[in-house]
Formats: sequence, structure tokens, C-alpha cells
Amino acid sequence: MVPWFAEVADVVWAPLSSYLLYRWFGGKVGIAGGIINFIEEAFPGLDFVPTFTLTWVWVRFFGRSRLN
Repeated sequence: MVPWFAEVADVVWAPLSSYLLYRWFGGKVGIAGGIINFIEEAFPGLDFVPTFTLTWVWVRFFGRSRLN
């Protein structure tokens, strides 16, 4: 693997993944998830957090009504 490739790729992936999370979940859930996802992807060492999965679990089991 090329050294620092993942960190450089995160510069492109962080805003894209935040936008995708916002579009898929929408509303306050999408906004909060997008912000958390951007921070998680933009800072090195936080990539292990499964933001999309946690957002899906929140919506699936706790419903959108808690945040929308």
C-alpha cells in the first residue's frame, strides 16, 4: 500500500460520504449523521466507527420520530 494513501483519499471521501448519508436518511437524522460522518472521516484514526450502520440501526429500531 502507498503510505498515506488512505488519508489523502479521505479528503475526497469525507464530504462525499457525508452528502450520501444526508441524502439517504434526510431530515435531522441525515444532518446529524452527515456532520458526525464528516468529522469521523476527516480526522485520521476515527475511520473505524461504522457511521452508516449506526445511523441505520438508530432509524430502524428507534424510528425517525425521535429526531424529525
